[in-house]
Amino acid sequence: MPETWDAGNLCAEHIGRTIRVLVVDDVLEITTVITAELRQIDHNAAETTLLLGTGAEKEVTLDHDYSMILDPVADYSDMHRLIP
Repeated sequence: MPETWDAGNLCAEHIGRTIRVLVVDDVLEITTVITAELRQIDHNAAETTLLLGTGAEKEVTLDHDYSMILDPVADYSDMHRLIP
């Protein structure tokens, strides 16, 4: 069952689960949907950095209150949870 979580609330028990996150690049004016296995989580005082996928991993840095979906559905019908 899909769950919505904020980046700042992720912890070690979430590693290995699939997440779905919208990544917005304001400079290029591109929004990307990433669905991948969560491999690593790093929190600091200002933000959370996630390492996603296997092989050619993708690193994503987000504000602590940035929402994502854990265990998303295959048909993307859960996307309404991420769109403000």
